[in-house]
Amino acid sequence: MAHITAEVLSALDPHHVSAVMSGKRTNEGGYPTPGQQMLTATSAMSRNCFVDDNTWRLIAENGEFDDIVVGSGFCALAYIDQALRQNRHRKILLLERGGFWLPDHFQNLPLPFQFAVHSVSETFPWELTHKTAQSGKYLSGSSPFFGGRSSFWSIWSPRAVGPDFDLMDDFPESMKQTALGFYDDVDKLLHIKPANQIDDPVFQVVQGLFDKYLQEGLGSIRRAVHAEPARLATGVPVGAPTRGFRQFSAVGPLLEINGYQNELAQKNPPAGRPVMIATDAIVKGFEVEPTNDDNKLVARVLHTSRGPLSLRSGKTNVILATGVIPTTTILMNSIPDQLQGRAGSRLTAHFRSHIKGRFKVSKEWLGDATLPSHPVIAACHVRGRGTSKLQWHIQVNGSYKPVDKNTTMKSKELAKEDAVCFAGLAADYGTTLTAEQWDGSQGYIIISCSTLGELPTDTDSWVKHNKNNPDVTTNVRLQIDVTPKADTLWKEMEESTFDAVKVIASKQAPTLEYWNYDTESWEAGDPSTTKHVRRVKPLFHEASALYMAKNLEEDKNASVDLNYRPYGLEAGNVYVTGAGLLPTAGSWNPTPTICGYAQDLAKKLVTEVA
Repeated sequence: MAHITAEVLSALDPHHVSAVMSGKRTNEGGYPTPGQQMLTATSAMSRNCFVDDNTWRLIAENGEFDDIVVGSGFCALAYIDQALRQNRHRKILLLERGGFWLPDHFQNLPLPFQFAVHSVSETFPWELTHKTAQSGKYLSGSSPFFGGRSSFWSIWSPRAVGPDFDLMDDFPESMKQTALGFYDDVDKLLHIKPANQIDDPVFQVVQGLFDKYLQEGLGSIRRAVHAEPARLATGVPVGAPTRGFRQFSAVGPLLEINGYQNELAQKNPPAGRPVMIATDAIVKGFEVEPTNDDNKLVARVLHTSRGPLSLRSGKTNVILATGVIPTTTILMNSIPDQLQGRAGSRLTAHFRSHIKGRFKVSKEWLGDATLPSHPVIAACHVRGRGTSKLQWHIQVNGSYKPVDKNTTMKSKELAKEDAVCFAGLAADYGTTLTAEQWDGSQGYIIISCSTLGELPTDTDSWVKHNKNNPDVTTNVRLQIDVTPKADTLWKEMEESTFDAVKVIASKQAPTLEYWNYDTESWEAGDPSTTKHVRRVKPLFHEASALYMAKNLEEDKNASVDLNYRPYGLEAGNVYVTGAGLLPTAGSWNPTPTICGYAQDLAKKLVTEVA
């Protein structure tokens, strides 16, 4: 960062450059020279937020940190936020492989930013096997920018365990007990609220009706076990009087923490230490060495694209908070012998289908309710298990736009406007409605479902080290195997989704129309799994590549112990966060759960200071 606080200088300035700095800029307003003319988003942000080249040199030569956090997504936010709540003087350096791009979740930004989703915003730091490529499946890519996937996720935030339910299949009991204690804190961090408690006019009436019909008709949905208002990361602080609905992203909160810690560092005496954020810093791996006292291995140096960083003979912690595959790659390159046969031996994920239906609003469906004169939405969560006991869940989105009898717009123009309006409101961008689907749909209730199923653990899915690739950031091969058991679950969850659509429509079910993905039109009649279902090609929410176990000597495929340390570094200073820790994927969005475990790690490592 070009503007360096006195606290930073005192730690990093061995030559006392600060002694000849006046505290105000010597080149301002074009005097005495025009000054710098070529700016990028990252260089502009570096003035107050990010580490510039000069500060990086000081860090590399003299920096001493308690934690170096790799990644800038959800787990990085959760760890840093909790660590600094424990101790505002914690010295933290965050490393992000990409630069600064989007300042918020892309759905909160103007419409042109919606091009940012899909292929232009992701990379694939792995090589697919021929078997996977032939199957037509692949894994959703990484988002190599500040904030990571948090700028693109779907904001669905279900819990995986509770007092009366347990979706953590094959998890160690201690992981379940930890999770039971952290979800309230995660709700505060991610601003999670049930949809029926979001204080915004867009959730009026239709949300309540969807909840009512799903509760009453749950028994008519094959293999369903529970329905509830969706828990959404709204982007509006929990408990705040502010009304509104926004999609949550880690970008703003990370920068807010950065600004707050800088303010604390400038107090006299300093009340905290600044968080140093370095972008365009790709972590390649770390070197280990035995300690002098007990010969246990610790990481001593971290190699990055901007140069090596000393870990002070194991005194600096490395918190791996990047994606599942990048974290696995870093560990495979750093301690390959220790993790041979463990890291990447298991890979789970979620597969997904989209189904859309609509029906004309009737007084009978509304009952005593009255629809407002503005657009409204609903978000509900239905979960169940297939005949194999594997999990699935339906992310149910509802949309309604009243007929505007006074409009002079043509039908297609109106449909385009509606598509834009609801694209910013959808809890899952994958289930947003196109202009073609909105054409003629004013006055209809539209039910848009995204149904997720879990890829089981007993498949030939894996991540393996690829020694033939000299690029240590991509030298892994990845295989996804959708087995007949998984395909059976896929078919069953689609059947259950059609049931859920009919249950919501209630007595209007005979009038339902379904979106035909072949003809791209609404079609009346019985639903078909060939015409009215869109199976999404990429799998996502990858997990389990570094799964946690109670006893690593007994489980020869597990990689991480209950203290978040990888096998071979049980007494070391490297810690793992993220969905790689999860023994199974379930069918739930893992974001709240992995944030909770990152908070738990911070509580374990950082002593609370009043």
